[in-house]
Amino acid sequence: MGNNGISATVTYLTNAGNTIPVLHVADFQAGQPGITVLPNPLILSQFNVETQDFGNGFKLPDGSSVKDGSGNVLTEYFSLQAAGNIALATSASAGEMTPGSFQFGLMADDGAVFTVTDSAGSKIVVNDDGQHNNTFVCANSAAILQAGAPMPYQMQFFQGQKYSLGLMLFWKRVTPANQSSAFSDPFCSQGPLDRNYWFSSGANGAPVPTPNYLQFAADGWEIVPVGNFFLPVGKTNLCK
Repeated sequence: MGNNGISATVTYLTNAGNTIPVLHVADFQAGQPGITVLPNPLILSQFNVETQDFGNGFKLPDGSSVKDGSGNVLTEYFSLQAAGNIALATSASAGEMTPGSFQFGLMADDGAVFTVTDSAGSKIVVNDDGQHNNTFVCANSAAILQAGAPMPYQMQFFQGQKYSLGLMLFWKRVTPANQSSAFSDPFCSQGPLDRNYWFSSGANGAPVPTPNYLQFAADGWEIVPVGNFFLPVGKTNLCK
């Protein structure tokens, strides 16, 4: 495989105005009315942004923030459109190295859709679309990760109003022992009515995991590690 990392195209809604539009990830695709595409991609290591206030936008290494074409800090009505590969890591310290079946889950504020491509074609695995508080949604079937077989994926995420933002991609290994209960997890679809269901606000607004989140993690859900994300073939992570 090539370099680790995630390359995301950033688009935003120009002149959203004072009204609150009803939005979905498809509304932020390049070519849609009122959508502008930033010229440079945003490079991430993984999808691991805990729910938090987003009034200051994305911070860059030099301390500045990602801005729109008019020079305003990008804090609301924007999207990330990422594509790449998920594959077994090259070392145990970097990520998961053992082949197997995995159930994916998305925790997002606002909307996100996670799609993978396998031998049967492209399919939406987790649909957490729409405007809502931080909500966890699970896949209803497993994806198989095999040695030497990278799994292409797409992640579409959008941020509505700037009050809070979160995007975390999880997985849980599916085994014969837990297969009967894996797709009826009580934590699936939790969070839309309670902004603080998964994280509360600590000192200086830093997110603090709640007992719900701690139990969820103890049940086997893990953030997909940095070492399992790879850029598309031919692309290089210039941030390393």
